[in-house]
Amino acid sequence: RYHIITPQLRLILIIGFLGGFTTFSAFGLEAFSLIQAKQVMLAMLNIFLQLGLGILAVWLGFLLVLGVSS
Repeated sequence: RYHIITPQLRLILIIGFLGGFTTFSAFGLEAFSLIQAKQVMLAMLNIFLQLGLGILAVWLGFLLVLGVSS
């Protein structure tokens, strides 16, 4: 039987995948808690800032990679 990935790489991938679930759960819980506390505007600000800043970080990383590779 052939292994495509090493056991160490498999472990890293699984931990990263599961880490994504916990990060998303914390994001959702934070927004939900703010909404339950009747702070809907703060919840919306939190959601838009987290998503917006995340997309901005991806874009800046993309530009950085383009600059390094050229």
